[in-house]
Amino acid sequence: MFSILLWLFWSSALVRTTTAEAVDTTVQEEATGNSTCNPADAMHVVLLGETGVGKSTFGNYILGLNTTEGFPVGNGAESVTVKTESKLGHLLGKDDQPCLLITDTPGLGDTECRDEKHMKGIIETIMKQKKVDLFVLVFRSNDNRFNAGIQRMIHLFEKLLGNSFYSSLAIEFTFFRHDARSRLIRSLSNISKELIADEWNSQLKTRYEIDEDIPTVFVDPKFVEEISDETEREIQENQVKLFKGALHSNNVYECKSHCMQQLNAWHKMLQPRITTGSLSVKRNTKVSMECSVWYQSYCKSNDVSNPELQWVLEANRTNITVNDLDDYYTESTTDEALPIYRSKIIFNISEETEGSYYCIYGSQESQKVSMVMALGPKVDGFWTGWSTWTECSWRNSTYTKKRHRHCILPQNRGLPCTGPDVEHEDCETPQEEIDRCFNPGYTWTFYNNLLDIVRDVKTVWDCRGKCSDMTNCKGFTWFDFDEEDPVNSLTCKLFSKLDKAIRSRGVSGKQSQCTCSVQQQCGINSKQVSMYQTQTERECQDMCTLMNNCEMYTWYDSTSYSRYHCYLYQTCEDGQPCHDCHSGHKTCNNFCSQSLNILDERQRNVNTKSSLGSDPNQFLSYRGYHTSTDKFYFSGAAGTRMPTYPPRPGSCGTEHPGWLNGTYPSIPGAQVTHKVCFVNYNDDCEWSTTTTVTNCGWGYQFALKKVPNSNGLTYCGM
Repeated sequence: MFSILLWLFWSSALVRTTTAEAVDTTVQEEATGNSTCNPADAMHVVLLGETGVGKSTFGNYILGLNTTEGFPVGNGAESVTVKTESKLGHLLGKDDQPCLLITDTPGLGDTECRDEKHMKGIIETIMKQKKVDLFVLVFRSNDNRFNAGIQRMIHLFEKLLGNSFYSSLAIEFTFFRHDARSRLIRSLSNISKELIADEWNSQLKTRYEIDEDIPTVFVDPKFVEEISDETEREIQENQVKLFKGALHSNNVYECKSHCMQQLNAWHKMLQPRITTGSLSVKRNTKVSMECSVWYQSYCKSNDVSNPELQWVLEANRTNITVNDLDDYYTESTTDEALPIYRSKIIFNISEETEGSYYCIYGSQESQKVSMVMALGPKVDGFWTGWSTWTECSWRNSTYTKKRHRHCILPQNRGLPCTGPDVEHEDCETPQEEIDRCFNPGYTWTFYNNLLDIVRDVKTVWDCRGKCSDMTNCKGFTWFDFDEEDPVNSLTCKLFSKLDKAIRSRGVSGKQSQCTCSVQQQCGINSKQVSMYQTQTERECQDMCTLMNNCEMYTWYDSTSYSRYHCYLYQTCEDGQPCHDCHSGHKTCNNFCSQSLNILDERQRNVNTKSSLGSDPNQFLSYRGYHTSTDKFYFSGAAGTRMPTYPPRPGSCGTEHPGWLNGTYPSIPGAQVTHKVCFVNYNDDCEWSTTTTVTNCGWGYQFALKKVPNSNGLTYCGM
């Protein structure tokens, strides 16, 4: 008899639902329901539970709505809740009762991916309402197990919302009828509300960090007052009072800044998001931004090989990754409790750092955040007045004077200064200067070295300019007008090689012979012999000429803090650019030997590969310098100088190419002495010798010795 009664109890309570629902996580934008409630004053209740526990039926009963007005329910036991939806109304539909906003949610407990999609709708509702007065966890009263989906949901809420989530939680047990027949069956089976509540609270405390019992109610959502007896009505009224008490006694959960950040990260999983808004701040204000990403998902694959968040600045139509730039400090962390990567970037706002920032995780980009400077009034840049003209002197092969001015920089994106800050003006060249730069009565020997003949060239300066315009021109001869020599009158002959000068009625010179000085200063490794003050560069040069041990000078003009200082050097090394100084040789000619040997063999070029078995040392013996040191320059197919890096073995037509282990003198007339290294397969400097290199103005002169006694060692060209 007992077993029959027990079977009748469970059959009356067991109304399982079937799940034929499609996945749809759309949140209904506006709460619906026939109510005079103000949504801003309503208490927000979120119903949670697995599929088929009667959440929608419970929500309709609490709001006093029928199936037409309320949440949709299926015929019989079929579940039709496929999206998160909210409805507004009074408790039990009575105007004298509190206003409630009930959010019904799809059932959990399906696959992990479908549960994740359903959870998105729940999270969206919490983010939209920003507070929950009561979370109601709905269970079937005759079920004694935790579904995996419900466990995942509670764990997630605990992580996202913190333990305060449990202070806003109540449990509703459905399918617990209060009619006389159901009461009798439970009595015969020793089943009570207290027993069911204690069992579920025990499970919750075991699985989660819960210390206090969760309030429980047994509101019967199928209760019909017209056919109920007095005891059933009394029990139902008491359970509704318990539900109403839970609404008022439980803590309201408010989702504030930190909560919203974490919910956003989860909702945008695998999509990075910057938590800082756009800013407009003063120059040099320190700015801090944080980007975060939830990097786990059951529905999306995470194929990101490098989990680091990359910061990108978008400015002037250019995207720049800034993580490793000096102007930025970045700090990356991983959340201890949640699968969240965070990256913080700190920088001072300036013209270089303002723009739109976004961060990248894999192929996903965050929203763009604008960081700009708050500017004052715009001020355009403007020039100061011109200085007085300097004394005339040689500048880049021309006898000139100069003056300068300064730009007062614009402010707050004003227009920049336009035009030059320095002006040069040619001076009339004195005869003594012409004599220093040219060799009247000489021309260069032809011997297939004649590069070109230019007609109708009016002056020797114009002829020299023609040579300067051609990279392969080494020297020139200009012929003045002569009625007795109309063929050569006003002609300019250009030469590709300079063997030796011979007597002629012309005026000859080298391409860079008049480059008396350049705008560089002799470096700290130079050997200084004296220092004077002179009003002109020419006087400084003359002082150097008068001293036996002076070869080079550096003179500072009137625009310099060291103005009119004249430094005299025996050697000038490590030339450094300057705008207010001028360095040169003590004479404007005779920097290098007038009869240089030429290294022009193609085999010497760094791009020529070795032919194993040959003897490249033979290239060093047929030019007449195998027994002593002679002066050479590189030309033609060999190149113009030695490389300053170790070529690979097999380059320059040899297994052991030679290279200059040092830098070239940058000032015409300057000399340096460096080691020449010869490469072996395991050593860039297996053998070595020394050479003195002179800057001739038009190229470099090398004082070369016979290579060390080993096969395959060759001076290399490039």
